[in-house]
Amino acid sequence: MSRYLDSIAEELEAYQRFEIRANKPDIELFIEHQIRRNRNLRKIMQRSPSLRDDIKQGVFNTAENMFLLARLHVDSLGSAAGLSVKHVRNKLRTFPSTLKGTYDDVMERVENQEPDHRRITLKAMAWVCYAFQAFLLKELQHALAVEPGDTVVDEDLVIFGQSTTSLCAGLVVVDQRTDIVNLVHYSTKSYFDDTRHIQFPEYHAKITLVCATYLTLDF
Repeated sequence: MSRYLDSIAEELEAYQRFEIRANKPDIELFIEHQIRRNRNLRKIMQRSPSLRDDIKQGVFNTAENMFLLARLHVDSLGSAAGLSVKHVRNKLRTFPSTLKGTYDDVMERVENQEPDHRRITLKAMAWVCYAFQAFLLKELQHALAVEPGDTVVDEDLVIFGQSTTSLCAGLVVVDQRTDIVNLVHYSTKSYFDDTRHIQFPEYHAKITLVCATYLTLDF
């Protein structure tokens, strides 16, 4: 279920409104699909088959009928599954109880990435969060490859498109039809609107310098 927005309700107040909620079978089917897509979870369930039902129940109980929360929780379990069964069970017991807590948990996983990956991830997220309008994946790839003072775009520094978004732990997505990059959900934007000065300190100035540099590049 998407969250209620007063601004939208005001525009549509003259129209009849129906509330649509995801039911339990829908959420459980979605969780099962996410589990099957995660290599770490598939492998660890071979060692402990009972984990499947525990994960389904644990994720469902904390997903608040939101597919987004269910996916973020399964992704978090996938990281834990790369370590041990015990780590997965510990993660199940400590799922955040709020949407903000879930985003905080995702950002903690980003901070724990290896240094190069963490630097690229934070840079990509900062560009998406500070952008005044959505941009294309190719534009983001160039933005990540350019540093202040560059005179050309070093194509050897251009990161593969799939890597650009996969490092962002599901918070940045690419529209497959238009190739436009954006945050995964309006709640993600709200979260970063409140925290970007903490998550990405001084990035506004860095982005300005990169934009100025890009205008001077030789193509």
